[in-house]
Amino acid sequence: MNNIKKAFCVLALMSSSMMVNANDVVKNDIRKEVQTWIDIEVAQKKSTLQKMVFSCDFYVASPKFKTPDGGSTGIGGYLFYKKGDQLDMLIQPSSDEAMPVLQSCIKPNFAVTDEDGAQLLMEAIESVFNQDLMFSDSFETQIKKTTKGWELITGDFFDDLSGYVIKTDKAGKITQIRYSLNL
Repeated sequence: MNNIKKAFCVLALMSSSMMVNANDVVKNDIRKEVQTWIDIEVAQKKSTLQKMVFSCDFYVASPKFKTPDGGSTGIGGYLFYKKGDQLDMLIQPSSDEAMPVLQSCIKPNFAVTDEDGAQLLMEAIESVFNQDLMFSDSFETQIKKTTKGWELITGDFFDDLSGYVIKTDKAGKITQIRYSLNL
């Protein structure tokens, strides 16, 4: 009798294992099918302003889901930068934070010595991040000279102003770029 119980237990374990394996096959088949619905469009973000300020190339990758009627639905965009052989994601700031990647993309000979240079920098940054509506069309941007550099005010955040804090040395070379929600 014990042998019969053991045989049933072994048979039950084997059939549940086969069911799990069959279930995994179905899941993988579904994954493969859904992957055929996804397309990723990649476009380079180019502007004269970017060429004047940045040494990096910028790209936006936009995943699209194909719909049964032949159309497609987008699910946002993801920003990338390429500097030499390095290709990586560029994260748009959403809180007070330093932006060392964007700073590393500044051309070595670019300097902000006056309001025109600050305006050029602000517009170049806007051309990189504009797909995410960081800059409100209704907000009038502002540029303020500070003792340590510049504030590029690009929006408001509740009762505060938001934008970029640009620290420069005496020659106008950028030593730090920070995003701030409290300018």
